[in-house]
Amino acid sequence: MNRVFLSVLLPLLLLLGCSLSAFAQSAEERDRARAEQMLAQIEGKVALDANQKEQIREILVKHQSEFRIEREEAKGDKLLLFRLANERMKKIDDEISATLRPDQKSGYEAAKEDLRQTMRERKP
Repeated sequence: MNRVFLSVLLPLLLLLGCSLSAFAQSAEERDRARAEQMLAQIEGKVALDANQKEQIREILVKHQSEFRIEREEAKGDKLLLFRLANERMKKIDDEISATLRPDQKSGYEAAKEDLRQTMRERKP
């Protein structure tokens, strides 16, 4: 009986430990992870050189952090949050577009549409 108990308890403890470590992630780590996801989606459509990739990563991390702060300040005001999100996306788009060559812009437009679709699917 002890072996059965341990064989059930051990995986549950492992699962609990993994879950807690995900919750223990700092806000900055979550911002960076989200920025990396967005960068990966952009890279799927646009061939970036190393310099562009780093510039875009910095842009995304900066804006993720700033938007997180704005979301906290909005505290449930959906209209304000919507306006802030639109303004933030415009800033991100302008900064990323400035780092791209003209031949990369069409791929970036496709990546933006993928990002929009991902955002739509995340919302309930």
